[in-house]
Amino acid sequence: MSMQFPIVHIKNLPFSHNPKDLYTLMGQFGNIQEVRAPTSNSNTSSIDVRGQAFVTYTTLKAANLAVEKLSGFNYHGRYLVVRLYNPDPHVVRQLAEEAK
Repeated sequence: MSMQFPIVHIKNLPFSHNPKDLYTLMGQFGNIQEVRAPTSNSNTSSIDVRGQAFVTYTTLKAANLAVEKLSGFNYHGRYLVVRLYNPDPHVVRQLAEEAK
C-alpha cells in the first residue's frame, strides 16, 4: 500500500535558518498549510531534528514541484536535500486497522 501525502521533508538546513525565509522559499511552489522547522533557538528535546523541516502543502502537485525544484538548491551556503515525506508503513497500517 503506497500512500503519498503533500508533505515535504527538508534536510541540511543551516541550524540558524530563519523560518520566515524558509516559508517564502517554499511558498513559491504552492499554498502552504503548515511549516515545522526547529531552529537553534527552539527548545527541542532532540538535536537530531535541527537542520530539518517539514512543509505541508495543500496539494500533492505543489509538494512534488517543490521537491523537483529545490533538491540540491543552495540555501544560505548549504545544499538542500528535499524529498516527499513517506510515513512508516507499519504506522499507517496500524492506524487504518484502528479506524475500522
